[in-house]
Amino acid sequence: MFIHALSDLQKKAFFDLANQMILADDIVADEEVSYLNRLYWEAGLIERRGPSDDGEEAALHAFNGDRGAQLICVAELLTIAIIDGHYRHAEDAYAIALIGRFDIPPEDHDAVNRIAEHIAGAITGMKNLTG
Repeated sequence: MFIHALSDLQKKAFFDLANQMILADDIVADEEVSYLNRLYWEAGLIERRGPSDDGEEAALHAFNGDRGAQLICVAELLTIAIIDGHYRHAEDAYAIALIGRFDIPPEDHDAVNRIAEHIAGAITGMKNLTG
């Protein structure tokens, strides 16, 4: 939902992190893939790409000093993690590690969690409504 606000470098980095989030619990749910595909579309990318060889450090570096981009990244990653209705321990551990790396304070973490829950709920609700 917010990917359009990221720079091209941050979008690339986000998708590297998103691929790691999807694989964090060793379960690739259809809802996660569907939401990730929406984010690719929103980012203006024609087709999905696999993770780059740059690694997590390079991906995290793309967000240095940009608190807004860090919060967008975390909100979208949390949405991916909860959109299938199952927020598993491995997904939580991955999210907590990123939040720690970004040094996001607890009150912002709570706010981003609520935003991700709203996004996932709205998408799931509309899917259920429209069949």
